[in-house]
Amino acid sequence: MPHVSGIIVAYNSEDLIVECVEAALASGISSLYVWENSSSGKSIEALTAVQDKRLVVLSDGTNHGFGGGINRVLQEGVEGELLLLINPDCFVTTEVVDCLTSVFTDPMAGVAAPLMKYRNGESGIAGGPFPSLLKEVLAKFQVDRFMPQKLKRRLLGLFRSSQNGMSIADSLIPGHPITVDWVSGFCMMLRVDLMETLRGFDEDYFLYFEDVDICRRARAQGYNVILARNTSALHLESTSTTAAGKSSHYYAGYSVYLRKHGTSRQILMAKSLGLLK
Repeated sequence: MPHVSGIIVAYNSEDLIVECVEAALASGISSLYVWENSSSGKSIEALTAVQDKRLVVLSDGTNHGFGGGINRVLQEGVEGELLLLINPDCFVTTEVVDCLTSVFTDPMAGVAAPLMKYRNGESGIAGGPFPSLLKEVLAKFQVDRFMPQKLKRRLLGLFRSSQNGMSIADSLIPGHPITVDWVSGFCMMLRVDLMETLRGFDEDYFLYFEDVDICRRARAQGYNVILARNTSALHLESTSTTAAGKSSHYYAGYSVYLRKHGTSRQILMAKSLGLLK
């Protein structure tokens, strides 16, 4: 089994960080780095209870955002062939790590993620086709909030990958691993050498859409992005993003993404609809 180094970026995540770290260590990964983005150091304090030589806790007291935190761990140096990025509200298992690792027996696999499950058993979107302006409009105005599940599934089926025709609805269904346009950073595995080639995450993103961006850049290098639908990881509502202001950061991230990867027409339409910050 290849050496897998885990990275968790925390921000005032003391309520969940110990449980998250213990789950990651029990999953069989070779080493685990926690970067504390908060100046309070509460996550670091909580982790003093965890005694495991594989755990390294780092911080410089500054909030660098999700990608920025990961980059700083990489600058410190990590061992192994694979990276597993884990949100502080995500709990991985041996099955998740094994299934993701098996994806990389394909030399063209560059990025992978499991399905996302919430505590109530519902599925979250862990990957799929690249962001659509229509989807962002529907999300902003919460068009699907009161829709029956069947109608919501049909709506998600409209958004399909340009690469293989897979829809968001397809990405919610357990099955064999599939190639998608992007996968979520909630639980993302990548090749270490690919991260070196890409020079890590783009720090123009503070929070949100940096995962979509890095998948685009991985694909541009000829690698595939895989959604491993044969396993799933538990994902809770993030304490980090709630504290930091999810909606504000989401649209800030979308604005950066659209300006980097969108057309002039899409940017103009997004501005007129109030989607750009």
